[in-house]
Amino acid sequence: MQAVAAPTPELIKELATTAPGTGVLSAHLRTDPRDPANTNHQPAWHIALRNGLRAIEADLEAGDDRDARLAFRELSERVDAELPELDPADRGRSLSVFTTADGSLDVRVTLQLPLLGDTVRWDRRPFISPLVDVVDHGRATGLVLVDSDDVVLLHWEGGRITEPEQSRYTLSLGDWVGRDTARGRDSVSGGGKHVSHGENFEQRVDDHKRRFLHDAATKVATRLDELGWHRILLAASPGTEDDFVGALPEQTRERIVVTLDAHLTGEDAGSIAEHVDGPLEEAWRREVEATIDSARSHSASGGAGATGAAEVLDALAQGRVAHLVYDPQLVIPASSFGPQVTAVLGEVDEALIVERAVEHAVETDAGVSAIGDHEGLTEAGGIVATLRY
Repeated sequence: MQAVAAPTPELIKELATTAPGTGVLSAHLRTDPRDPANTNHQPAWHIALRNGLRAIEADLEAGDDRDARLAFRELSERVDAELPELDPADRGRSLSVFTTADGSLDVRVTLQLPLLGDTVRWDRRPFISPLVDVVDHGRATGLVLVDSDDVVLLHWEGGRITEPEQSRYTLSLGDWVGRDTARGRDSVSGGGKHVSHGENFEQRVDDHKRRFLHDAATKVATRLDELGWHRILLAASPGTEDDFVGALPEQTRERIVVTLDAHLTGEDAGSIAEHVDGPLEEAWRREVEATIDSARSHSASGGAGATGAAEVLDALAQGRVAHLVYDPQLVIPASSFGPQVTAVLGEVDEALIVERAVEHAVETDAGVSAIGDHEGLTEAGGIVATLRY
């Protein structure tokens, strides 16, 4: 089985456009060992996997394709045996598996963000919407960690933190560091006020650190452009944010989606993740809510927005959707759209219409977000889209 350490937009698009010509087993499992439901002798994710496999086998048994039944039975036994034997690191916080009985597709994706829930599906194509949701939550973000004498750049994507090259800027105080404090003598300023060499030294250090933050901000802005980071989380230790942010170009400041008052430059990846994962999830929700508001507003004014299944699916069929947002509990009746949509999405069970819409959105390079418990989205029929034109 091909192991993928982290999902990418390229992988998602490849899966969205794959039709092996045989049944595909898709299993999306919340394997997080920190989940209390996974601490029992048989973890909840394994129970969900077995229940899903049994349900699929029962459906196939009710049919008349004996070869399909036998092939799935062998596949089911293999998957049920393999996944529990994986190391915890290979299972991650969630796991997505796409596999066929003939081996034409066999991919395992380890996730460091939790899936919405456990899902096991058998279909002619990979069932990708749960994985698309995780990738959307985990959009690449630059972490800029700042303190008074150190600035660190880290890459956060899908819950994973990595450090790119040329990502650290460290203050160098020069030969005079500690020289005046060692002397410990007083000097007299021009106004007759006694100022110790130690105080003078501290002022020079403060000025030097301030210059460092301004210089680092300029270098960071250039490096962020090189790295292609369009979303930034800034974590600045107390007393450094104003000097650093004030020196950033306006176009760089506009990319900051989260600001934390925290000293993280010396922390390990696990500790940093504990600080940033929650705020990044909140930033994601704000961005999706803004997309919903934009879609509804433009739809109401006859502009580049669509609401409700009929409008959105029609726009999808025409390749006009820039960003699709839907309620993960949404089920779209086949009666809500016409033959032109069916020609694009295909003849499918109503339970798979949303999945096919997500696949088509990915195939046409549209953004996709799933969000529940949103009043505005519910009022709009559970599905909206911003349009390209």
